[in-house]
Amino acid sequence: MYLWTFVGVLFSVLFTKNSTPKPDFFNQDEQYLCARNTLALNNRLCLEITETPAYLYKEFLASIANEQGKTSAAFIENEPNFGVWTNAFPKLSAEELASLFYASDELALMPIVGITRQQAEAFCEWRTKTFKKELEGMSKRERARFPRDFVFRLPSAKEWGIMRFKGQPNQVLDQIEDLANQNSKSFKLNRSKTLKNSKTLTDIYDTPKEQIGYYNVFNNVAEMTYLEGIAVGGGWNLPTPNTSYTKEFSYEKAEAWLGIRCIFEILD
Repeated sequence: MYLWTFVGVLFSVLFTKNSTPKPDFFNQDEQYLCARNTLALNNRLCLEITETPAYLYKEFLASIANEQGKTSAAFIENEPNFGVWTNAFPKLSAEELASLFYASDELALMPIVGITRQQAEAFCEWRTKTFKKELEGMSKRERARFPRDFVFRLPSAKEWGIMRFKGQPNQVLDQIEDLANQNSKSFKLNRSKTLKNSKTLTDIYDTPKEQIGYYNVFNNVAEMTYLEGIAVGGGWNLPTPNTSYTKEFSYEKAEAWLGIRCIFEILD
């Protein structure tokens, strides 16, 4: 199940793969829909409700494998660093973690970590291309509800911090919670012993931020910005939790405490 929201208005729908969006109207006007599972920051930017999950990054790798093969340079270049993952799961080897990632849904709802900014940007490019292809399959009427041109990308620190000003109505918050519960059920999160027993990483729906609709804003993993070496939020590695929307963190390489939360930018 997915959540769609309109840019600039109090509007939300729950959407399944085999249905047409059926909105609950508030003050509807002629605005574009955001990408699924994002909330509007302003009339051109939408931000993911959660950290980008591992299952979505696995879909990215699967598309590379289908097009170019698992032994291709593109596939190898974009694989997460499973050795880095062992910092979050010290009782498991890199090989065991890779097996859990590829062969099961055990880690599906953990945030993707152990990737570089370059890998994150390649993922965003794939996500843009994939969503545009999906929209091509819609009817003309359905397609008109979405922007003509758009891009997924990493946010700036300033863009990321806008979320603190975006309170959501209770009806939208209830729908976001329903979405989280259904996705958790679909991926059998309650059976994920690896995440349940982890003292570091948690699932992407672990901690909702009251009233603004986003999850894990200051806990779990820090989140890359579009600037190399600059992250925001807060990670499990911090000795004391960060609670500042404007604080920035430095990093030099892929880390087990560093993930992403994508911006959906409307260009036209």
